[in-house]
Amino acid sequence: LKTIAIRPPTMFGECDERFVPSITKLALKFNGSIPKLAGPGGKQQLIYAGNAAWCLVRAKDALVENAKNIAGYPVFVTDESGIEDTTRFCQRISRANDTLKLRPSSYQIPLFVSYFLAFLLELLVKALHPFAKIRLPVPPCGMLSYMSSIMLFNRIRASIYLDYEPIYSEEKAITNSALWYERWYQDYCQSHGLKKLKVK
Repeated sequence: LKTIAIRPPTMFGECDERFVPSITKLALKFNGSIPKLAGPGGKQQLIYAGNAAWCLVRAKDALVENAKNIAGYPVFVTDESGIEDTTRFCQRISRANDTLKLRPSSYQIPLFVSYFLAFLLELLVKALHPFAKIRLPVPPCGMLSYMSSIMLFNRIRASIYLDYEPIYSEEKAITNSALWYERWYQDYCQSHGLKKLKVK
């Protein structure tokens, strides 16, 4: 058995039910404004789901044609998606559709304040767990660490050994993703009886 560990960064695009939708649900509570919880925020490298899927196809081919050179190695995969603050990325996605309009908040909560509150929340949940069985979907301190970090990856191994190059441009990835998130947003509003936001 020969395998390759394909390691994409956070993915966006079709069938995303967690990344942008989770941010959207939070923004809906603030009239379309995405709270900046980690100060000015970091910069994260993202990848379009279509390009990540293409890398899996290239990896399958590489295992057939060239397994001895690449089998057993981790391979990071990226595309031409911009490296930016997550709130700005969500704003770019929303500008590419007609219904869902998001924007970063005009205020920033200092990172040390957010960390302190996240730490208290984790302590409280841990203390109540034996009685209430409360579970957080994401550890708050971990989420803040991600949001405030600069996350960059290098796809040189994928380019050399898998002959991988992204097949979707950044513009096409944003356009395709905007259509998916717009559909998701309309379904979400319909199923929860919400009025659609129109934020300029």
